[in-house]
Amino acid sequence: MYLLGIDIGTTGTKSMLISSKGEILTSAYREYDLITEGSLVEQKAEDWWGTVVDTVRRCMQSLSNPEQVAALSMSTQGASMALVDAAGNPIGNAITWMDGRGSEMVDLLNSRVSAEQVYLQSGWKTSGTLCATKVLWFKKYHPELLAKAHKILTTVDFVNYKLTGRYAIDQTNAGITQLFDMNRKCWSPELLAACEITEDILPEVVPSGEVIGCLTEAAAAELGLTTATKVVSGFHDQYAAATGAGALKAGDVLLSTGTAWAPLGISDKPLFDLEKFLIVGNHVVDGLYGTLCTIPTAGVGLEWLRRNFGRQKIDGGALRLDSFAEIDMEAAKRRPSTEDLFFFPTFNGSGYPRWNENAKAGFVGLSLSHDVYDLALAVMEGIAFAMREVLDGYAAKGLAPKSLRLVGGASKSPLWTEIISNTTGLPITRFKEANIACIGAAAAAGYGCGMFTSFAEASEMMYDVIDIPAPSGALRDYYQNKYERYRKIAPMVEQIYHI
Repeated sequence: MYLLGIDIGTTGTKSMLISSKGEILTSAYREYDLITEGSLVEQKAEDWWGTVVDTVRRCMQSLSNPEQVAALSMSTQGASMALVDAAGNPIGNAITWMDGRGSEMVDLLNSRVSAEQVYLQSGWKTSGTLCATKVLWFKKYHPELLAKAHKILTTVDFVNYKLTGRYAIDQTNAGITQLFDMNRKCWSPELLAACEITEDILPEVVPSGEVIGCLTEAAAAELGLTTATKVVSGFHDQYAAATGAGALKAGDVLLSTGTAWAPLGISDKPLFDLEKFLIVGNHVVDGLYGTLCTIPTAGVGLEWLRRNFGRQKIDGGALRLDSFAEIDMEAAKRRPSTEDLFFFPTFNGSGYPRWNENAKAGFVGLSLSHDVYDLALAVMEGIAFAMREVLDGYAAKGLAPKSLRLVGGASKSPLWTEIISNTTGLPITRFKEANIACIGAAAAAGYGCGMFTSFAEASEMMYDVIDIPAPSGALRDYYQNKYERYRKIAPMVEQIYHI
């Protein structure tokens, strides 16, 4: 039997067909457009469904018998909001999680429900990018559209409806709407009242791993499947990646290294922080919680350096930039010349633990002898140091990391992995399959349809790993010392931008 893991991201959808033994049969990907105008960022909800249909159909070309697909589940972007009519058709474009039009409604929401209560219920500091403030924005500027809406949906519940005819959202995605009470695990009466809506306009909350239903005849025909295929409640992409990577017990930390770096720590109690506002949510494992932070532009730092300052080489008669592997090779030789060189990865302001939206990135300790490979090493180190600050914050709240599960771009770099390991002092697990969110979605599908007895059993079957033991010795001491210096310099650098 086979499982389908589907990952609906911000700009594209990936589907993966995986056997019950964890063997990847095939995968398919399709992009879709963002619609931008100034600070507004929208997309078509129809594209979420259209790319699911396209990628699943392409995956099914590798399987002769569609009845072999036991179940499917989804990993999705969170907090992208769509209004739909009684037939489930979108009313206008969906507003993505990157769109900040709700910012002018933050004060209004906090005047109706205190900022502290919003945070302690939803796990998120009041935000203009999440659904609650956008509902208030519609109330003010387009009440006629809200009046037409049968449901207010996000990505996962829109597609679940297309699959099964049932409006269903999981707890991890519901939490990001800022309309959900993570403590009572239900829609918050207080937050709904503050936004002047009632629960019937929202989808049903179905825990991750529970069966929502089977494919409708129409959905099965579009996808090339049968109505016997079960649809299992999925999760937000960070929790999908955590499930796919086996970050399923207290003390585990998943580090996703994409455009933003996002350490997701797992604990047996919610780690609320009313001073620095760690993001808190329900984990897919009942009784566990996730603590999330982001380093917003970390992943673009090395690409920015390569694109603007990278060395060019002639290859086959054409000029090309150094590859990341070539940068790795040269930068690894530069520790003797970069002991006093530091990089601060705050291209677009700093987040936790200092929260300074005016901060800018920069190098400290440059000399005339430094070249682009010295800078590359400093960039990798500076981002690893910023991430270590987050882990120190987790530890201060009682979540002492025992291991680090590394996914994304940095996991492909032996040098960067070495730096992260020595900066944190933790053992690291890397994954041979990059699309770990699809793996997590497939694991949920397998658990939900009874193929596996737990998320842990499902994820262990699905992934293949490379384990790196905890570091020791001179290099570990070197990075511990350099990190302590970084911590002293960083506040002084950012203080320049408190103007």
